[in-house]
Amino acid sequence: MLPMLRLQVLLLTILLLCTTVFPASARRRKPEKKIPMFPITGTVEATEAPPTTDAEKRVAFLRRLKEKAYQRYRDPLVILPPRLFLSSRLAVVVWDTVPPPPNPIAQSTAIPALAIRGGTFMPAIWLVHFEADFHVINRGAKDVKLLVPGRLINGEKVAPETLAPDVDRVIPINPRGDELADKAVRFWSYPLRLAGFPSAVGRVLFVRSHHFTLVNDDGSFELPPLPAGKYQVSFIDRTRELLTQEVVIPEKGKGELKPLEVKLVLPYSVEEL
Repeated sequence: MLPMLRLQVLLLTILLLCTTVFPASARRRKPEKKIPMFPITGTVEATEAPPTTDAEKRVAFLRRLKEKAYQRYRDPLVILPPRLFLSSRLAVVVWDTVPPPPNPIAQSTAIPALAIRGGTFMPAIWLVHFEADFHVINRGAKDVKLLVPGRLINGEKVAPETLAPDVDRVIPINPRGDELADKAVRFWSYPLRLAGFPSAVGRVLFVRSHHFTLVNDDGSFELPPLPAGKYQVSFIDRTRELLTQEVVIPEKGKGELKPLEVKLVLPYSVEEL
């Protein structure tokens, strides 16, 4: 009996120690609180302003000549001026989005790579976080020189980048140095050109945000889901903010957050020529 009694006392002691050191609350994991997230969606109704400056009027005149030449001669070599493709110029950005614990906010994702094919850019505009690497891929059959006109880094002009065929290279054109000193600057927009290819016109837009998207050609857009709160949403046309408005995502979100309906007048574009 004595050995059996000692064994029972030992088991009770071990059980008591386990209860003291590892309480029941520690053994049971509390389920993580999931924060409901809701996307901001909407549509943009955009028109282009008429030409006003001498440069814009010259571009408009050349556009009309091209259209007349195409309609009269049906020349397949005549490149008509592009229509108002919103996806090549209009971005939507949400500012000041801080991921709340415990679950992070879904961020905008974009492959930060520009493909050069046949002396043109595919696509014509890229929108990325300002700390992300920017790749350029040359799908052509010969070397090309990529230019960033007017680009200065710490006061020095950026030299052209020579790209060999089928090369994938990180191009160091992110904002840096003095450009980052002013925290009030929320985005940077740099033109991209190819030496010897006047129709190769592109642009890369770096933003201080992890939540952004380009507007589709039909005017629709959808931003990644965000938790309830107040947000500043901006519409950027290549180099300038055209409109910034406050958007409130209610606690219930779905059913209460109506799609945005935005009307914009875009500046007359001369970049395609």
